[in-house]
Order: sequence, then structure tokens, then C-alpha cells
Amino acid sequence: LDGHGGVYTHTAMFEVHFADMAKAEDGHKILTDLSKAAAEASLKKHLVAVGAHEDAEPAWAVTLEAMEDKSCTAFTCPLAQKMKAGAAAVEPATPEACCEMDPTKTPPVKMMGNVSFVAEADTAQATMALHAMLASHLAINAVDIRSTLAGAMKIASTTRRLDGHGGVFTYTGPMEVHFVDYTAALAGFTKLNATTAAAAETLMQAELLKLTGHGDVAVEWVATLVAPVDPDTCAAYKCPAGQMVDATKAATKPTSDAECCVENPDASVMEVAGQMVFTADGTVENVKTGVEAMLTKTLMVNPADVTATVTAADVPAAGDARRLADQQFTADYVVAFSDEATAEAAHTALVALPADAAAAALKTELTTAGVTVPATFNVTKTQTAPVAASSGTGTTASGSVEAGVAAVAVIAVLAF
Repeated sequence: LDGHGGVYTHTAMFEVHFADMAKAEDGHKILTDLSKAAAEASLKKHLVAVGAHEDAEPAWAVTLEAMEDKSCTAFTCPLAQKMKAGAAAVEPATPEACCEMDPTKTPPVKMMGNVSFVAEADTAQATMALHAMLASHLAINAVDIRSTLAGAMKIASTTRRLDGHGGVFTYTGPMEVHFVDYTAALAGFTKLNATTAAAAETLMQAELLKLTGHGDVAVEWVATLVAPVDPDTCAAYKCPAGQMVDATKAATKPTSDAECCVENPDASVMEVAGQMVFTADGTVENVKTGVEAMLTKTLMVNPADVTATVTAADVPAAGDARRLADQQFTADYVVAFSDEATAEAAHTALVALPADAAAAALKTELTTAGVTVPATFNVTKTQTAPVAASSGTGTTASGSVEAGVAAVAVIAVLAF
């Protein structure tokens, strides 16, 4: 009776970090080749050194998992993104650290919905379990799943295990699953929609068990899904301000506004005007193309609703380091909306849009349009409140984005 309390079989999960993959492979081989007898002898020596008895046999057993490269080298970027140049060795691998938007790829098709489930887990664990379940069940990449879960306590931790989770929670929130095209999105929607609550609960319990060590709580899965919309049909079309999609042509694959849109008798066209000032090297026509593309994607409107007028002027003297080809461009723009509420929402989004994020989005579109953008790209933006005609007082902000700006800034912009 020396305070140890008895003889125990100890089990543990362990994780060993190495400087690079080569060293990890060496360490993995050493443990793989280590005999049971040698491991027990070494372990007994260290146990005795910290006060354990030497007459209990360690009975060593070890199971090694496959090595995991946590750098961008082994990372799969989300759909419509590509690996950043020079990011291969960056750790830990995240979409923001590893990836950037790829203008050559088409945007993913989204399946939207709301989910509710019960878990004895914190919000991070619940989110990871949801994403892992959906990724496995739908055979997609977990980075192509988005969700925002909010937890409400169902059972306080004092009545169950005190393991740090804080209790049993009911998690609810919207989710968004991205697919490479409409065919894949429709197949994913059909499969998930046909998955019974019992089957989904079994899948969720398995993922929660991996993350928390227990999965015995009834999951109570409920999912409400919205069928994906074919981006090539009128149902997904953004009609010009003052018009709306003709309900009788929702399945039509259009080639022009006229094939999808009809006049909206309830529309009251409003305009949001603004200005962006920046320095770049390109033609006025290409800059106009880039500015209009940035606004179209940022505000998710019909290209016909965006008009930019671009003027160029010589860059003020700024030292010998500045390229002589650079010019200061002033882009005055007007974006039209079908009603005041939509225009107000767009204006609020533009005002709230950080200047650095605006610079990142504009840089992407200017580059795609053939404009050369300086390594440090500064944008000053001004926007006016929605009006029937362009007038009003603007709000000005300025910011910059360094070369190789994080893709998350662009994603944040395009998410409006």
C-alpha cells in the first residue's frame, strides 16, 4: 500500500512531431522495428526511475497510424482554388495558408440547408464531426463544407461525465456543401435527402466517438435541405435591375437576358455609386473590365447592372523605384438594383468591406483582365447611399494588399 493504488494497464493515444517528413519516416521505422522485449526493457528502466516497481511486467503493445504530413504539400485545396506559389512547406495546412482563387476554374455548385443534432461535445468538435460525416458520406473534401453551428445546453455536465465538454448540447445552424458541378451537387442532395435520420445518427455517433471518446448520446438528427440550382439555367440567372426570372422558363438554358427575364412590375430601380482609386499598369479598357468584374462578383449582380467609367493620370512622383508605366486610375461606378432593400444591403456590404479585402478582390480581377498590379496594391474606395440618381455623400477608406495575399480575403469578398 504505497500510494500507487494497484497494478494498471495503461493505454494512451500519443503524437510525435518531427521537423520534416524524412525525420518522421526515420522515427516511424525505429518504432516499427523496435522489438517487444527491447521496448519493455526500456520502459521498465524509465518507470523505475520515476518510482514505479520493477517487478510488474510492462506488457508493451503499440499500434502506429500512418504518418500525416501537416504541410501544404499534402493539402487538397477547396474547389475553384489552387495551391499558392511557394506554399508547399507551410504548416499547419489550412485553406487560407495554402490556397488562392483560381480564375481558370468555374465556381462550385452549392447545396444549402439547415441541420440540427445533439452531441456531448464542444462547438469545434461538433463542427468537425459534422464535416467529417458529410465528407465521408458524400465522398467529397471536408474543406468544401461550411457550417455555422450554435449550441444550446440540453443536459448540464454535472449530471454526466466531467470531461471538459461542458455538457450535452443541441447544435443547430446553416450548412453549405460545395460540389464540382450541378450533376455532382444533385447526386449529393439526392443521397443526403434519402438518408434516414437513424442512418445519419449512426454516422454522426461514429465521428463523435473518434473526436470525444464517447458517442452514446442520442444524436436526434434533423436536416432540411434545399435542392441545388443548375447554374446554367434561368433558375440561377441574375436578371438586370427592374426585371425578374420568368417562372415559366426556370429550366431554360439561356444565352441572353431576354430568354430568362421579364419586367418586374414591383421593381423600383435604385443605384449605388462609388469610386475606387488605385495605381496599376494597363489600358483603360482592361482596367474597366477588371473593375466591373470585381463589382459583379462581389455584389452577385447581373453584369449589365454594373457600369464603370475609368480615367487615367500620371502617377505623382514617388521616387525612382516606381515603374514609369504605372498610372493612377480613377474608376467611378454605378450599380443598379431592383429595390431599395437590396440596394441598401449592397451599400452596407460595400461600406463594411475592408479596404484590404477590396484590394485583394480587385487585384484578382485586374490581373485576370491583363492589368499588371504592383506588389503592394493600394485602393481608396468611396461609395454613396442608394438613390434613384447618382448623388450623395460617400464614405472613404483606404487599404493595401501585399503580393500573395491570403485567399481568405478574396473568399470573404465573394461570399456576399
